[in-house]
Amino acid sequence: EKRTDELIEEYRRLLTRKPKDAGAHLGLAKALADSGKLDAAVSEFKKASSLNANDPEPHRQLGTLYVKQKDFGAAAREYTRALNINPSSVPDLVALGFCYVRNDEYMQAEAALVTALALQQLTQPQTSTTSPDRLNIMRSLANLLLKEGRYADAATQFQSICASDQGTSKADAPSPTLL
Repeated sequence: EKRTDELIEEYRRLLTRKPKDAGAHLGLAKALADSGKLDAAVSEFKKASSLNANDPEPHRQLGTLYVKQKDFGAAAREYTRALNINPSSVPDLVALGFCYVRNDEYMQAEAALVTALALQQLTQPQTSTTSPDRLNIMRSLANLLLKEGRYADAATQFQSICASDQGTSKADAPSPTLL
């Protein structure tokens, strides 16, 4: 219903009673971000992360917010913080790789994507539907290699994608590439 102003007020009332509630700060931050109050949202995400240092979600959300603002360096720092808390997060690694690509830091992007692909293959079955899926990570890596001018490596990666994709029907086709 897009009643974010009411939601913001509810979170603020809750925080007057429970000022150390990291979940309430996180909820308030999301509502503030949804309503376009980005500076206040950043402040609340930071409060949530300081109140619960073992939760990567505030860093993830900050990374997403910084990507929307096209501040890819700050986004990369937040995704790195999220990975320090949960090092096996494939989505955070892919997001970090995306940030590195946008900052023309191709070696770091390749390292993040290769690590994400390896983790994804180790931790999830090949038929997994969780995002990002194996083929999308492979496509992102192939596009990165192409962008770097490493045509032979990109061609090999695209051949692997085609070989993996041959058994996939149109209905099961993966979403567009990440990069």
